[in-house]
Formats: sequence, structure tokens, C-alpha cells
Amino acid sequence: MFQSTNLLITVYLSLLVFHFMLIRIFKSNQPFVMSLAAILLAIIWFGSFFREIPIDVNISFSVGNKWVDLFLGMGLVIFQSIFLNRIINEHKLFAVNTYLPSLVLTLLNCVSFLYLSFYQIVLSNALLLLAFDQLLKLSGERSKLTLLFNASLLVGISSLIYFPNVLFFLFVWVVLIYINTPVWRDFVISIIGFILPLLYYVSYVYVFDDLSTLMLEINASRIYVGGLEDLSVMNKILMLLLAFIFLLGLSSFMKTSGKSVTKVKRMLAAVFIYLVFGAGTLFLNQGDVYATFLLMSIPLSIIMANFFQHLKKVFLAELIFAALVVVLSLSYFL
Repeated sequence: MFQSTNLLITVYLSLLVFHFMLIRIFKSNQPFVMSLAAILLAIIWFGSFFREIPIDVNISFSVGNKWVDLFLGMGLVIFQSIFLNRIINEHKLFAVNTYLPSLVLTLLNCVSFLYLSFYQIVLSNALLLLAFDQLLKLSGERSKLTLLFNASLLVGISSLIYFPNVLFFLFVWVVLIYINTPVWRDFVISIIGFILPLLYYVSYVYVFDDLSTLMLEINASRIYVGGLEDLSVMNKILMLLLAFIFLLGLSSFMKTSGKSVTKVKRMLAAVFIYLVFGAGTLFLNQGDVYATFLLMSIPLSIIMANFFQHLKKVFLAELIFAALVVVLSLSYFL
């Protein structure tokens, strides 16, 4: 145990030195930097495999092998990081191509009090990200029924995996109304897309199981048993630092949105709406703040990456990010 702890400390101290230049590296538009995010994720997730989770978790979502779960979880987070960057660069949400969102998303998925493996939130986040991409493509699009059906279908599937995600069906409608001009067919096709996987699942349970199990699954939507009061002092400092960076990022995000063209401004507003609906799942998951935090990680990473991207003093951006990594690293041991 002592040797494994020393190994983890050595690894994280090595990462600290590396992190002092990550902002500058990920600001570039060279695709190879994505491999650095994958390496960072692998080091932290493999290191966390040998430690106990500080918060009690209720995980029944598994393929039956911890190592397979670990690789699946890592693969999904890496996919989210790559795909999120593709969305941002394709839709020109930032003025220049950058890989900072992938770096921030990777880091948010490495927070020490989270269950770093394959489970409901990691999988449903990937589906929600795919749905979000479909919704952004609605901007200025006349033939939008396919996009709406795809987005609603993905949200419906994610709701089967993690019930509080049903709230994101309203998110589809809000984004549709905000960035496009909907007609009644749009709402009908989105309802069909959303309920289709639910109907298939209910039919399956009715034929092969008992419908009463559906209520058990809905009621078992709390994954993390503990609350904020159960966090260590260092983890509480980490949460405060993340909140501080988010507030700075939100201010920068609003300024960026105000200077953007109308199309980009509407898509940036969709990012903020995503954040609000992610926070809203707190009312459906029995107050599970940690699961809610992870559901918000995608819009959070965009907002925070925008802050680091537009901070004129690169040294200050590096310093703030390094402080975040230092606190995150220490939270694994203190």
C-alpha cells in the first residue's frame, strides 16, 4: 500500500511539471495534442484504480469485469473529448481552432471524488453530446426533421440509461425554439423520437419481466450516496476553485457571446441552456450533486476553456490551470 501511494505521488508530481505548459500546447490547432489528453486520462484513471473512492457509490452498471469497465469508461471519455472539440471547431464556437475544451473535459472527468470507471453518467454523457451536435446543426437549417428525430432518440436512450436525463427532452424543444423557427411537425417528430426507445423498453419489460421493476429503476437514480459535507478539506477547496474558475469563465463567455455573430451567439446560448438543464437534473436524482456535476461537465468544459482561450496573459492562464491541477492532485492523497 505504501509503495503504491509513493508511485501515485511520483506520477502526479511529474504531471504537475507537464501541466505548466499544457494551456499553450492545447491552444494550438495540431491534432496530435489530443493524444496528450488521452495519456493524461490514462495515467490518472489507472492510478485511481488502486485507491478507494472517498464517496459511497451505488453502481450496478457494469460489464462484470473491473478492468473492462475501466477501459470502456476511458474510451468513452476520450471519445467525448475528441467529439466535443470537433463540434466546437466545426461550428466555430471559438474564434480559432483549439483543443482546450478536450483538456478541460478530461480534467473534469478526473476529479478525485468521482467514480472513475464505466457507469451510467459516462455513457449517457456520450449520448447527450451526440444529441447536442444534432441540435446545433439546426441553426439555419430548413430540413430539420431528421436532426430533431436523431437528437430526441439519443435523449430517449440516455434516459433509459439514467432516468433524470428525461429532463433533456425539454432541452431539445428549448434549443429548437431558440435557434430555429419550429412548426408543429418538429414537435411531433421529436416526441416520436423520444418515446420510441421508451416504448421498446417498456414492451420488453412487459413481456420478459415485471413492470414494477421500472419504478425501482426510476427510484434508484441516486448514484453517489454522500453529500458535499462528506468531502475532504482538499476536495472542498477543489470545488471552490472550480466554482471560482467557472464564474470567471461565465463572465468571459458572456462577453464572447456578445461579440459573436448571430448564428454563433445562438449556439453559445445553447451551451448555457445545456448547463442549466444539466443542473436541473439535481431535482430528479434525489440531490446527487456529484452525478449532476458530471452531467454538467460538457458545457462547463466549453465555458472554462473559453476563459483560458481568451485570457490575454498566457502565464496567468497557465498559473491558474496549474493551481487547479495541484489541488486536484493533492485531493487524491489528502
